[in-house]
Amino acid sequence: DSYLNDVLMVGEFLGFGGVADFGGNCMDQLIDDSNADGYTTVGIPSDEFNIATLYDRDWPGNDWPKSEIIDIINKGTHIINHLGHGNNFHVMKLDEPVRMRQGEIYGECHDIVENLTNDRYFFVYSQACLSGAFDNKSSDLEIYPYDCIAEYLTTKTEHGAFAAIMNARYGFGSIESTDGPSHRFHREFLDAVFGENILQIGKANQDSKHDNLWRINQDASDICKVNINVCTSVIFPYSKNTRDSFSKIM
Repeated sequence: DSYLNDVLMVGEFLGFGGVADFGGNCMDQLIDDSNADGYTTVGIPSDEFNIATLYDRDWPGNDWPKSEIIDIINKGTHIINHLGHGNNFHVMKLDEPVRMRQGEIYGECHDIVENLTNDRYFFVYSQACLSGAFDNKSSDLEIYPYDCIAEYLTTKTEHGAFAAIMNARYGFGSIESTDGPSHRFHREFLDAVFGENILQIGKANQDSKHDNLWRINQDASDICKVNINVCTSVIFPYSKNTRDSFSKIM
């Protein structure tokens, strides 16, 4: 299935100034090798994968509509990398099961349960805040009566993702720089897969933490280390041909 080689890079407006205004600038560093910000990582090889981008940076008005990513998911894509703002119930501009902004809940919203129809599942890595808060807690440790959106993407619908890596608490960027703490882990995760041939999602995620261990006292690296979790309802390895596809073996 050709969809196994389809990758989507998703970037939103961040507002961190300069090169850090748009998430797409960080997502570009995940394609092929990158020497940005003083270290080298191996990214997704553009000569082996069909890589599409969905960036606020490049969209008219700098704000792509959520209908765009819903359409792409439903048509079938296998890997999504994302950088944008989020909360317990919001990621990639999708809301589930409620719409919440700045801590206020504005009622039910079911972008995932009602709108996703894909039967070709995807893997998603997102740097967004709180989208993987599997303990239902807010940043202030308030307990919500709803599961987080990562759980809806992976376990509470027949469609969506087979696995997700998301933050249980805050994701962290950097002012006027692409060298944000969360982005360092994202880069090292893909380097684990494509540079070190670590072909299990959990092990690759752990390797990204190991490779950033020397930064443990820098910025928010210690927080990122415990916040970045794998959300999935299945146990599986990558195939031995991971560089050709991220195919899931059940």
